[in-house]
Amino acid sequence: MPIAHDDAERMVREILRQHGKLAGSTAAIAVDADLYRLGLSSLATVNVMMDIETRLDADIPEAALTRETFRTIASLCALVTSLSAASAA
Repeated sequence: MPIAHDDAERMVREILRQHGKLAGSTAAIAVDADLYRLGLSSLATVNVMMDIETRLDADIPEAALTRETFRTIASLCALVTSLSAASAA
């Protein structure tokens, strides 16, 4: 079953809390805030990617492996809901 948007956002915020190494609370980050400006590094991005793949038991398509995909919580939520819908099909 595909993940609902609210559940996707909770998952993304938890993953960012664990791997993002961002200053402050992930709960306070706006969904459209630039995570790279908030300190998300390339290594942290890889860790976020790997955690998403593990939790969803899915591979992120190569075309989605862009800076834009990982730039905001909103874009990460879109990725999570897309992957969960594809794996549920």
